[in-house]
Amino acid sequence: MFSFALKNLLTRKSKTILSALSIIMATTIGLLAFNISSQVSDGIVNTVGFYDILVGPSGSSTDLVLNTMFFTGSPLGKISYEYYENLLEDSRVNVAVPFAMGDNFGGYKLIGTKPEFLENLTVKNGEMFTEGNTATIGANVAKKMNLSVGSTFVSSHGVSGTGHKHENNPYTVVGILKKTNTAYDNVIFVNVEDIWHAHEHHEEGEEHEEHEEDEEHGEHEEEEEHEHDHEEGDLTAVLVKTKNPMVQQTLLSELKEQAGIQAITPMVVAREIMNNVDLSKQIIYALCVVIGIMALLIIYIMALLNMHDSKKDIKLMRLIGISKGRINLVLVIQNFIVTAIAIIVSVLLCRVLLMLVNNFTSSMGIVIDSLRFYSLEAWIILGIFIFSFIPIFVANIKSFKNDPLKD
Repeated sequence: MFSFALKNLLTRKSKTILSALSIIMATTIGLLAFNISSQVSDGIVNTVGFYDILVGPSGSSTDLVLNTMFFTGSPLGKISYEYYENLLEDSRVNVAVPFAMGDNFGGYKLIGTKPEFLENLTVKNGEMFTEGNTATIGANVAKKMNLSVGSTFVSSHGVSGTGHKHENNPYTVVGILKKTNTAYDNVIFVNVEDIWHAHEHHEEGEEHEEHEEDEEHGEHEEEEEHEHDHEEGDLTAVLVKTKNPMVQQTLLSELKEQAGIQAITPMVVAREIMNNVDLSKQIIYALCVVIGIMALLIIYIMALLNMHDSKKDIKLMRLIGISKGRINLVLVIQNFIVTAIAIIVSVLLCRVLLMLVNNFTSSMGIVIDSLRFYSLEAWIILGIFIFSFIPIFVANIKSFKNDPLKD
């Protein structure tokens, strides 16, 4: 019966292909819309959940969260290292982490911070960075830039790949993070002091080139270098974890009163971002519903057309005495073959499209895992699978009502 059903399909190749394409379109749209929106929402929540307060330069709070917690765009500006020192000494604070951004390697941003910033992450190979120009890198960075533990690289000034190279300050990879499917996969972590030293050496090199023939000025540069080695640089943000919600609100109010900085709750800003994401999600879902209904109508119409073509076969089988049950079995097998192949293609196509989408979303700090599968996706597949059988039974009822000798 399976062989007969397959041969039957091959005699109507064009309609079989059109039926499969309509199922592929409906399934892929449904899976893709749900998967992307869910991963974007999960990525935002998982990234901002740990820290209570984020301190940074005055400006857009949304830009500050995206820049610091999703490593996107350019910093809003700088704040003094003293803010970090004061917060570190505050008895209400459990964790205070400095954050400096300004260099890159191959377009991947260098994040100057402390190892505590990565305490919730796992190092897959090697160890966490320390002082002395060591780096712990994200999984995607290691893969794309072909880096391993022991590899060295030279960073460039700026958050893109076009700035001056810090040739005098090469970094050594000492660890590779386990893949997290978050923004952490796409950045390089180094000690904050190493970021400052790279910039100091760059500035000193420029000064030396300008005044290398002036001996007296050269001595002045040497004195400045000695002073720079003991001077703390600026930060782009400080991340804070307080001891409890009550002290968080008190500390947040105190920080907001200070001029030249802003203090925000990352989760509050993330909820505002999520509201925009949810609105976009609703619009996307609405469009997907419209497209999906159109695709389901096409599935229904194609199934009815196939059933119309099968009328003669059904009459012939009834005339030679084949039971209704076996005739139905042939039709079910035919539909099962087309639908199963279409759904398999849809799932594979969805994974490929997710990889392409990740190339876009990862630049915004949200990594899309092409292999992630939600349980609701199985229900979407099951729903489309069941729907594809409805036209068969509708048309079958009509076909079996008539006498094959009179038709």
